[in-house]
Parts: sequence; C-alpha cells; structure tokens
Amino acid sequence: MTLKTQTKKPNDMSPVEIKIALMKAGVKQQDIAKKLGITRQSVNGVISGRHPSEPVDDAICQIIQVDKKLLRPSRYLYSDR
Repeated sequence: MTLKTQTKKPNDMSPVEIKIALMKAGVKQQDIAKKLGITRQSVNGVISGRHPSEPVDDAICQIIQVDKKLLRPSRYLYSDR
C-alpha cells in the first residue's frame, strides 16, 4: 500500500484580513479606487474574491507591504506570474 502525501496549499488572505490590514495602514477602499481610476465597488469585489484584478492586488500589496504570493497564493504562487 502506497500513501500519497498531499501538500497543503496555503490559503489566500480572507477579505476580513485584507480589510483589517488596510485599516491598520490607514487606507480606505475608496483611496485605492481613486488611485486606480475605478470604483470603490470594484475594489470591494476584488477584496471579496468575486473579481480578480492584478492591478488592485498589486496596489493592496504595496499598501500592506506583503508579496502577492502571500496575499493570494492560489492565484500567484501556483502560476507562472
């Protein structure tokens, strides 16, 4: 009998974790939206995971000072980006 070892993939940061990190940094979703020329609702959609957007993820990572492979490993760690 052979046992298969599964490598557990790290979880993406939850929307709550992202919002808390932004609050700690003193940045609102509206600030990110204004910087990127999009709506606050669009930023919220990205944070909640409904709408993927690399530019928004990049802005969030810059603000909270975390690599995007830690922000969303399911998207960036296991791809060629």
